[in-house]
Amino acid sequence: MGDVSSDASGKPPVHNSAAGIGDVIPAWERVRHGFSHRLRSAHTWIVQEGDVLSFVRDVGLSRPIRLVPVIGGVPLGCADIKQAGHQSRDVGELLMVDNALPSSFGCAASRLGAHVTLEVMDRVMQRQNCGIMAVSVSKDARIPDALIWRRLEHLPQATHEQLNQLDVCMQDFDARRRQANDNAQVLAFYLACHPAVGSVYYPGIPHDPTYEVASRTLSNGFGPSVDFRLRSDDPTMATRLVGEARSVMGEWVPGSASCRLLFAQPGVADSTLLRLTCGTGDAKAIVQQMEQLFLRVAE
Repeated sequence: MGDVSSDASGKPPVHNSAAGIGDVIPAWERVRHGFSHRLRSAHTWIVQEGDVLSFVRDVGLSRPIRLVPVIGGVPLGCADIKQAGHQSRDVGELLMVDNALPSSFGCAASRLGAHVTLEVMDRVMQRQNCGIMAVSVSKDARIPDALIWRRLEHLPQATHEQLNQLDVCMQDFDARRRQANDNAQVLAFYLACHPAVGSVYYPGIPHDPTYEVASRTLSNGFGPSVDFRLRSDDPTMATRLVGEARSVMGEWVPGSASCRLLFAQPGVADSTLLRLTCGTGDAKAIVQQMEQLFLRVAE
């Protein structure tokens, strides 16, 4: 394989061989322009970084940074990115938005006010800790925040192989994430009616405190994850549900058919709040899996 080179444009390394050059640039252009178009951003880099906090550390900006997940927190909720954008601009902060759960297909974060939008590619690539992230910078951040452009251009970029894999995985990702979002919506209503469940937190159900914000922030679904709190005060019930989940639901793979049930915030004393992350499988089958879990715990 030929030498690897890169320039200051933010493009990935290009293999200087007759066989490689024609393949890398089209894949890169499709992926980069796709993110920038959906997010309404000025430019996107695909960098070798698999963790949002590590990225913030590695990019090393002196300007104050405000990091906000579009969907996140405990219990789960949707952030008001537009309001956060106004607030950050008023105090001179750089607003970075973690867009992993809704994805670029589900939240045009740059249009809403994010200076920088981050999306780890695990769900797209269907692989945990895949090691690459899309970083998109808004149009109004280019001049006052030129430093971040220079830093991003010098971060390790995705390889030829990673870009080709990402290009292929992006082709059906929107359909996969819509299915996962639809499944989460079904499961949120199912859990809200279950006698063993005390409360449900999901931005897509009308009684959720972030429903109104989510309705104007997200598109084509409210994310794949649902938080719920058990009615029972017995902490062992939640522990047993989580313990049985893998045997009933199978091994979880990000962005695939399988689901995952864990504590919403591992290591915290509140052991009655759980988080179900839905995959792309059949919604009825997921409901049946949850029924099996509740029945096993009740035995």
